[in-house]
Amino acid sequence: MKQRTVLVVCVVLGITLLAGILLQGPATFSGIRWVPDWTQPTVSPHPEPAPTAESGTRSSHPGLPFVIDGTPLLWIAIAALIVLAGLLLGRMLRRRQASGRPLDSARLLDAGPASEPEPPSAPDAPALQRGFDRALTTLSEDRLPRDAIERAWLGLQEAAEESGVQRRAAETPAEFTQRVLARVHADDDAARTLLDLYLRVRFGDTPVTELDVSVARRSLERLAASWEGVPGATRPLGEGSAS
Repeated sequence: MKQRTVLVVCVVLGITLLAGILLQGPATFSGIRWVPDWTQPTVSPHPEPAPTAESGTRSSHPGLPFVIDGTPLLWIAIAALIVLAGLLLGRMLRRRQASGRPLDSARLLDAGPASEPEPPSAPDAPALQRGFDRALTTLSEDRLPRDAIERAWLGLQEAAEESGVQRRAAETPAEFTQRVLARVHADDDAARTLLDLYLRVRFGDTPVTELDVSVARRSLERLAASWEGVPGATRPLGEGSAS
């Protein structure tokens, strides 16, 4: 509404300006309309010099006014107003398109059921179980504590990527892994403890000990046990976690 008001005001001012120029006609500049009453001194007459070609040209029409043709200026003003109106109109249309209008009935019918969001797919249980098993096996191997904890968490990230859940554009790998674990109702405290431990080991300078490995192992065991009874995410038969 504000853009439309500005456009209407500019158009009205432009029309008023053009009407004034057209009614006035060409600009005319005459000579001085007020002549002071000066007393001319008495002088003896002198012979006037003969008029030259230049002086004759200048004084041949002493009484005619000086006229300026305003037609070019008028066309320039018209062109400027047209350009200004076009810019304002285009800007108003772009803002209206960007704000978005509600779909009409025809477009809603064409969209059909496809416009409804699809339900999220459940994480693949075997893929998650393989991730838990790999992580627990990594912590049981003869590795440096820092390397063991890093590889254990990365094993869970790989399992989340293989679970069939789509990762969002703004998600980090750690956030994505946490979301997948939350989808199967895994122990949230255990997941946070394991993630905090991984971040401290991966980006911190503090020493990593076997005690940290034990904390990571207990967190993984709690995660593996917390989702076993969840429907649709049960542990495959014949598979068990390494201890």
